[in-house]
Amino acid sequence: MVLRHVLGLMKLEEVKGALEHPADAAGRALFERNAFYRARLKKFCRKFNARELASLTPLEIDEHLAQAGAGMSDSTKHHDALAVERLQKFALEHKLLDKPVIGKLEKPPVGRRDRVPSVSEPEAILARASRAFHLIYSALRQCGARPGELRRATIADIHRAA
Repeated sequence: MVLRHVLGLMKLEEVKGALEHPADAAGRALFERNAFYRARLKKFCRKFNARELASLTPLEIDEHLAQAGAGMSDSTKHHDALAVERLQKFALEHKLLDKPVIGKLEKPPVGRRDRVPSVSEPEAILARASRAFHLIYSALRQCGARPGELRRATIADIHRAA
C-alpha cells in the first residue's frame, strides 16, 4: 500500500489500512502489539470511514464513544477510547496527520476482579468446554501464567527440574 503524504487528508480507512498492512519492520511490530485495539476500532470506522481523519472534531469523537459504549462495561469503554488515542498516535508518528485531532480522552477506570471463583464454577465451565479450552485452562492453572504470557511462551522457556 502506498501511503498518501498529503498530511491531514488521510481518510480513516487509509490510516486503518496502514495500521493493518504496515510496510516496515517497525510497523509490523506495531501491528502485532495492537491487534486488540484494531478490533476496538470497528464501530468507529463504520461511523467515520468516509471522513478525513483530520476533519473529525473532539465533540464528534466523544459523542461516538458515548453512544458506542452505552450499556457496555467500564473496561470496554476505557479500551475503546484508548484505541482511538492509539489510532491518532499512529497517524501522527507516521506523518499521516500534521497535528492532533483530539487531546487525552476521558476514560473510566478499569474494574478489578477481586472475587475468586468457587470450586464448583470452574468445574461447571470445564464440563461443557471443548478439549482445546480444557487444555489451555489446565495449562494456565498449572503454571500460573496469564493468557498473554502463555501465548508468548516457547519451548526455550521451559525449565525442567532433573
